[in-house]
Amino acid sequence: CRVAAEQLVDSTADQRFAYWFFEGTRHLQRLEPDSALQCFHQCLTIVPDNAAVYYNISTAYQMKKDYPKAFDCVRTMAALQPDNTEYQEMLISWLVAQYRFDEAIAGYRELLRQKPTNQYYLTGLLELYQITEQPKQQLEVLKHLEELNGVDEENSFRQMAIQQVLHSPKKVEQQIKKLIHKFPKNTAYVVLLGDFYLSAGNDKKAIRCYDSQYAKDPTHGHVLAAYANYYSSKGNDALADEYMLRALNDRRYSISNKIQWLRSHVATLLQAHDTLHADSVVYGVAAMYPDEDELHTLLYDYAQVKHDTVAC
Repeated sequence: CRVAAEQLVDSTADQRFAYWFFEGTRHLQRLEPDSALQCFHQCLTIVPDNAAVYYNISTAYQMKKDYPKAFDCVRTMAALQPDNTEYQEMLISWLVAQYRFDEAIAGYRELLRQKPTNQYYLTGLLELYQITEQPKQQLEVLKHLEELNGVDEENSFRQMAIQQVLHSPKKVEQQIKKLIHKFPKNTAYVVLLGDFYLSAGNDKKAIRCYDSQYAKDPTHGHVLAAYANYYSSKGNDALADEYMLRALNDRRYSISNKIQWLRSHVATLLQAHDTLHADSVVYGVAAMYPDEDELHTLLYDYAQVKHDTVAC
């Protein structure tokens, strides 16, 4: 910031401000924070309430790793220009980093007052409500996002999880029905509704859901697994196993779910020394997924357990 004082004496305030501001930014670019600070403080003697100067002073303090002073400048900068969304977003980022969540929430709510459809702000607010464990407020944001974007699976499942925590089964049911209405060809959502009814003790409604999908496709793995779960809950393990064995043949049914069930079923068969049926089930599924790592692990574990069982 070396310059002869007499060179600036006759300059206008605007010219002197521009000079020191330019010099300050030049020092920042050269990673010279101390020199930059000198220049920017000269700017403040000319224009004490310039937000852009505080922005750059904050940058200089960050270079010096003096984060408390950097944060103070961010606060001042944001206060000087409350309508500058970039500054407000920066302040919120600092507040979140310091775990000052209530202040960050207030910041997002103010930004949303200005831009109520901004998805970035809504998502940020949603995350903060989750961190601070405010389920009702989370629901408000999720519903707002649903109004903006329409019904989608991720949003619906998040709403259902919160509604279950809040013990609102009717709301869970309504949310599942929204998914069915939006995606009428998706069997999984009708099965999910049946599972909901089953967990609520309404067997008739549950079976009605399963039957409606079974009539359309009796080979659908999700439907067959739902029947298996139903009969298992009634203590009819033989019929439950029969449905699950049929579900194993459908590639639409999750491989992870298949493996989870296989481990339990095969263990039962081996305990009964029924290796013939155990081999048939395990190797039958493995043949469907020759490149599936999870199946390779299952085959290895099966070989070890089978060897130990036969040896006994």
